[in-house]
Amino acid sequence: MQQGQLLACIDCGKPLHVSADVCPACKSRAPHGMTCRICGTRDSSLRLISMRFSRYGEPDSDWSAVAHSACMRRLGMPERCTTCNVVFDDAALQSMLTYVPFGTFGIGLSFPPEDFRCASCRSPNPLQIVTACNHCWCPISEAARERRGNTSFHAECADKKKSQSPGCLGVLSSWLA
Repeated sequence: MQQGQLLACIDCGKPLHVSADVCPACKSRAPHGMTCRICGTRDSSLRLISMRFSRYGEPDSDWSAVAHSACMRRLGMPERCTTCNVVFDDAALQSMLTYVPFGTFGIGLSFPPEDFRCASCRSPNPLQIVTACNHCWCPISEAARERRGNTSFHAECADKKKSQSPGCLGVLSSWLA
């Protein structure tokens, strides 16, 4: 085996092959790290909140994302329950965001799943999540939502999306040049 084919596990530091999907030393399931959907930094999966989303009642509509809790808070994710004011730590966020259904009986409607309740007061949707961002795919609370036509973004993501797109005039001018 060539030396260049080994990388250190992001969680324990032990060397392992670049194609390894589990670290034999610490059993990390993402030994080369995962990328935060918001800041783009590769980090240990232990320091990221893992989220899985789906459109309620639609099979095969699942998508997932990982992000630092600090990045999600920077984009407007509430730090406290909107009902009882208890502070959500990373473990509470992870518990609530493990599965986030959108659609008919999902977010913003009268009966979200039990896991999506405040552990302290059992309030439904204590993060006030209404949809997912069309740029980073992380959840958006109503307070942090910015609409552009039929799509929703975090304000920071809307600015990134806008700067990444040349728009109609940019495409036309590059075509004419």
